[in-house]
Amino acid sequence: MRIAFALIIASFVFVTPTVTQGSEEAAVRAAINQYFKGHATGIGEEMRKAFLPTAHIEGNRQGKFTSWTVDDYVRNFTGKPAADEASRTRTIDSVNVSGTAAMARATLVHGQTTFVDYFVLLKVEGEWKIANKVYTSAPTK
Repeated sequence: MRIAFALIIASFVFVTPTVTQGSEEAAVRAAINQYFKGHATGIGEEMRKAFLPTAHIEGNRQGKFTSWTVDDYVRNFTGKPAADEASRTRTIDSVNVSGTAAMARATLVHGQTTFVDYFVLLKVEGEWKIANKVYTSAPTK
């Protein structure tokens, strides 16, 4: 009887973190998918939902360094999808969660340009948000 009880307790101890880790990864992916939704729709307010209000977006595009606050970044969206939206692809390549911090890598193929985005996320008040994003771009192969 003691052995059976010990095995039941052990199963909860060893299974619960995996389930929690999986649900946290899913929540991080949901934040990145919210970011994707902003891109796909071209609606800045949809994009803003993915970010903490203090976030920064930085990278090199066509050989030039760019740096935006999240407010500046969302102003780049016109409220309409890009003309080539139907042919664009966005993929979450990897997610790593550790407590209330996470990182993710995504690839976005936008016609002749492919972007690789690296996100740092934080769980704040029970919700995952992008704290910062850096990116690089190159011609699509």
